[in-house]
Amino acid sequence: MEGTGIAVVILAAGAGTRMESDRPKVLHELGGAPLLHHAMRTAAAIGPERVVVVTGVGAEAVEAAARAFDPDAVCVRQAEQLGTAHAVQQAAAALADHGGDVLVLYGDTPFVRPETIEAMQQARARADIVVLGFETADPQARYGRLVTDEGDGLLGIVEWKDADAATRAIRLCNSGVLLAEGAFLFALLREVDRANAAGEYYLTDVVALARGRGLRATVVRCEEAETLGVNSRAELRAAEAALQARMRAQALEDGVSMPLPETVVFAYDTVVGRDAVIESHVVFGPGVTVESGARIRAFSHLEGCHVSRGAIVGPFARLRPGAELAEAVHVGNFVEVKAAVLHEGVKVNHLSYVGDAEVGERTNIGAGTITCNYDGVSKHRTVIGREAFIGSDTMLVAPVRLGDGAVTASGSVITEDVPAGALALGRARQVVKPGLGARLMERLRAAKAARTKAPPGTGTGTGTGTGTGTGTGTGNDDGRGGLMCGIVGILGRHEVAPLLVEALRRLEYRGYDSAGVATVHEGRLDRRRAVGKLVNLSDLLVHAPLPGRSGIGHTRWATHGGPVEANAHPHRAGRVCVVHNGIIENFRELRAWAATQGLATESETDSEMVAVLCDHFLARGASPAEAVDRTLERVTGAYALAFLFEGEEDLLIVARKGSPLAIGHGEGEMFVGSDALALAPLTDRITYLEDGDRAVITRAGAEIRDAAGRPVSRPIRRIALDAVQVDKAGHRHFMAKEIAEQPGRLQDVLSHYLGEGGVRLPEGLDFRDYDRVTMVACGTAAYACQVARYWFEQVARLPAEVDVASEFRYRERPCHRGRWRCSSASRARRPTRWQRCATAGGGRRGRWRWSMWPNPPSPGRRTWCCRSWQGGRSASPRPRPLPVSLRFWGFWRCGRPRIAGRCPPPPMRRRWRRCRCCRASSTGRWTSRGRRGASPPIWPRRATSCSWGRGRMYPLALEGALKLKEISYIHAEGHASGELKHGPIALVDPLVPVIVLAPRDELFEKSVSNMQEVMARGGRVLLVTDRAGAQEAGEGVWETLVMPEIAPLWAPILYAVPAQLLAYHTAVAKGTDVDQPRNLAKSVTVE
Repeated sequence: MEGTGIAVVILAAGAGTRMESDRPKVLHELGGAPLLHHAMRTAAAIGPERVVVVTGVGAEAVEAAARAFDPDAVCVRQAEQLGTAHAVQQAAAALADHGGDVLVLYGDTPFVRPETIEAMQQARARADIVVLGFETADPQARYGRLVTDEGDGLLGIVEWKDADAATRAIRLCNSGVLLAEGAFLFALLREVDRANAAGEYYLTDVVALARGRGLRATVVRCEEAETLGVNSRAELRAAEAALQARMRAQALEDGVSMPLPETVVFAYDTVVGRDAVIESHVVFGPGVTVESGARIRAFSHLEGCHVSRGAIVGPFARLRPGAELAEAVHVGNFVEVKAAVLHEGVKVNHLSYVGDAEVGERTNIGAGTITCNYDGVSKHRTVIGREAFIGSDTMLVAPVRLGDGAVTASGSVITEDVPAGALALGRARQVVKPGLGARLMERLRAAKAARTKAPPGTGTGTGTGTGTGTGTGTGNDDGRGGLMCGIVGILGRHEVAPLLVEALRRLEYRGYDSAGVATVHEGRLDRRRAVGKLVNLSDLLVHAPLPGRSGIGHTRWATHGGPVEANAHPHRAGRVCVVHNGIIENFRELRAWAATQGLATESETDSEMVAVLCDHFLARGASPAEAVDRTLERVTGAYALAFLFEGEEDLLIVARKGSPLAIGHGEGEMFVGSDALALAPLTDRITYLEDGDRAVITRAGAEIRDAAGRPVSRPIRRIALDAVQVDKAGHRHFMAKEIAEQPGRLQDVLSHYLGEGGVRLPEGLDFRDYDRVTMVACGTAAYACQVARYWFEQVARLPAEVDVASEFRYRERPCHRGRWRCSSASRARRPTRWQRCATAGGGRRGRWRWSMWPNPPSPGRRTWCCRSWQGGRSASPRPRPLPVSLRFWGFWRCGRPRIAGRCPPPPMRRRWRRCRCCRASSTGRWTSRGRRGASPPIWPRRATSCSWGRGRMYPLALEGALKLKEISYIHAEGHASGELKHGPIALVDPLVPVIVLAPRDELFEKSVSNMQEVMARGGRVLLVTDRAGAQEAGEGVWETLVMPEIAPLWAPILYAVPAQLLAYHTAVAKGTDVDQPRNLAKSVTVE
């Protein structure tokens, strides 16, 4: 016989005469899906070996519905409806080779939970037959009664028609759900007769037959609502009400706001993230995901669509299958979107149809616009670029393409492509005016600014220009801190407010909860701040323009004080505005001192005290530069600071201690940013400030002083950062883009370090004088170092150890008496606090050290050798490109024999050749064996998970657990498989998925042994292995992900991909914010 798992038989043959319908009963819909699909979802959740659907009335339609849900489902027909035992018997031939248990479910019973079935499976270990029962609230309910002994031992089942008065008084009733060993069950069914009041073959008779053989039967109890069957329209309505009540209650518990929840209609699979707002009379069809913070306004209908964070839909809007709304998209009243991608900031506010289209970022589509996508035979696609303006009542006849910044005149019929920046008029005949669109929009904006009167005290006027400025910010600590707050400053030749906002917009993916800008205009200092997305700040600047050609801007992730306007940057005190990244550690002492001096504060932040101090010294007659110096003398902590002063239109003062800061040099313009990545589109000439530096910046240049106050000259470096790296490149999330780009990054590493003769190592790197290496890193970089430790020791034969940087600095590690090298690895562009920990920890012991970076920065003053891994820059704190950093370490350890003066042995040369195959493997698609879909359908509902691996796979298990915690908020743990007996095996539970990373390598057999220990205790194993491993050990696991074949040495590079994808798809299914996980900044504000 084949298989010892569980098979499921679903009875779906009944006519359902009480439904008064020509449609088979099990095809009537509940929550947007046929009743049959609900039963099949319950079956799929327990991972059956086989599913058999018994059909009868309307068999063809029922079978089509079954196979639409699961193409592998086996359908058998019951020609005559002679009872439940007869129906189950029809599955005997389909399960003749099945050697495990058989579970009987019903196609008209939609609410049986997977957890209840799991309880029945556990009870099956103690009994030969397990029946699901419930206590009825109605003593006259016409259910079969369960006759039991003093416990849960089941003596028999008596149908209502055959029961006497005493038996009918029993409240414990039969649900019909039954579990037994397959061959045994079908043997009993052959003995069932029709000697009963109904003249039918009762499935319930198998209990008495089993008892007659001296076998044991037992009952598992559940709530009556869980066994609710649907036999009439009234019962279907009651089932729908129960489903909606359950889903509404769950949504409210999950943090969804619904002012009138009783008017909201969910589908069975609707996913809504917390802090989303669902207004009244919203209807969800199947396949809808609404991310956290989105708002669905009243009377909207959504089906088969995805609504991202901060988007607004409705009122009276319709989203049809294939609609993808990115962040901050507005879809207004009487707008329909179908099979279309609307990128970030797109607005379609009135009376429009957008179908089979892609609309670029911040494009505005006017009222009455229609994408004419159907020619009567085929559908055609419309593509609109970024920041285009589509005039009202425009007909876009597909296929057609409009470039970035294109403009269409109202009432036009567009039948030809429109170039970028062009104006298209197509009322009588289409006229294209190259460049006129851009010039027209500039004139219109200038005219609007001229006639707009600002509120009292805000000044008037705005403008546009060609000067640009931007910046990025870093946190303070672990390499991820650099991905939170952002600083930007501009001394320009044009109006800077719109440029500051645009610069900050390029940093949105980094995470923030408020933003603000400040400018100096005609000597007057003013600012605008807003909570939430930058679109809120942009709207504020439309209503209250902020003129000026000098300014600073900031995006803030709340650390001290909540995300409210009073805590948003820039902070102002009197004549000075300040933006700040970092932590002012003595801010409580400074606040107490300010109170004694009568100095007022308006926020809860630490940053405000910098502005208060600076203004205090200005009031005592100090110049701006002197005031900043005195302020910094009083401040302790880490900071990147930019000061803007009233009355000073050609002055910025900046300071850096710990948090990175860079100065950009333009032609008659100067820029400040907390990361050179953001300055790349503006200038390729960058000066990096070193720790303790302060700079007085004017349009003529920058005067820099070091921590001791001495004038210094920092080099101007030319950078070559790709500005496109901050775009999503058509992907829904930055994480998806980065996963997809990893093969290309691997190729970059190959090209840089691997030549025809082998590995090319950097000049000056020589291992011959060292007999030990210590790698220092945090987070994902630390896991890459753990894999590299195996490589250094197994291949290069060089002892290696890995330390967490934040602990390395303070551990007072005894100095190694031999020849020792300390190295640090980073995902960040500039040194952050944990990297300073590494250099400080190694430096105190007087040893040489080197550092690894994604792009070559200016070497730290205490770092002897600084190398780039040539792997590109991550656009998000999720995920670090672990495969790329692993490849980097792999080359360096492969090159160690050559540097040591030895010719690499033949096995090493073969490894170099094989590593070229790794990129091809990483571009391949991994497939899922078991249930359909790359991510298990009930995975998002799990509260915890475990990842286990051996050898080089152990760090990958830690990485997988980290990603699940970080972006899907699931408690996840990573363990070495060999350590199961030391505690982790206690976590094994049918509700806890266990991810086992086990390529077919030298440790495969041991990994399989550990996996068998898990499955023997009822654990659910998701096995990640190659084809050979799946064939050898895939039997009986919950699910298998089959990876491409690859040399074991390089397997960690490839196996990092499913670890990332599992976390990504789980987060998307849960509706969490993939690119801006909650609370991430909280972990990076202290060392």
